[in-house]
Amino acid sequence: MSNIFFTSDLHIGHKRILEFCRRPFRSIQEHDELLIRNWNATVQANDEVYILGDFVFAEDQEAVEKIAWRLNGKKYLILGNHDQAELCESSFDWVKDYYILEALGLKWVLFHFPLLIWWKQATTVHLYGHIHNRGEREPKDSPFFKKYEFLKRQERCFNVGVDVNGFAPVPIKNFVKKLSGGEK
Repeated sequence: MSNIFFTSDLHIGHKRILEFCRRPFRSIQEHDELLIRNWNATVQANDEVYILGDFVFAEDQEAVEKIAWRLNGKKYLILGNHDQAELCESSFDWVKDYYILEALGLKWVLFHFPLLIWWKQATTVHLYGHIHNRGEREPKDSPFFKKYEFLKRQERCFNVGVDVNGFAPVPIKNFVKKLSGGEK
């Protein structure tokens, strides 16, 4: 039986992400190799992984393929603001802007950006990326910190980005547990 995982904002090959998000790596090569190692330690060959945007910084299709083939599982990409669909299409089972997944008796609204309101909000779950760990680095009186804190308090709404999830894909069962236990 396969498992389902979610992740976002890997930014493989993006040197400046180390500075922007204060990622604790000495080089982009160290960063990229740890992300690949963590992915493959978590995801098996038959598992499904939904990447909610900003997968890789690459200038051609071959560079995207070289990274994607190193990663276990069936990979699906929701486009982020840094992804180029034409470079990614051959590396994923599909590439979409937005997707509603049906799994474990729930509907999961997958989008790169956090939504304030989403389809059937009372009964669906919204997973997003994009914001990294930025809210945690902002002064408490800043508008972004307040938005970040607001998002964290939303029920049925979770950030799947690597910056806040141990630099690894997150299994769907973790979100089901949060839903049933009310933990954030």
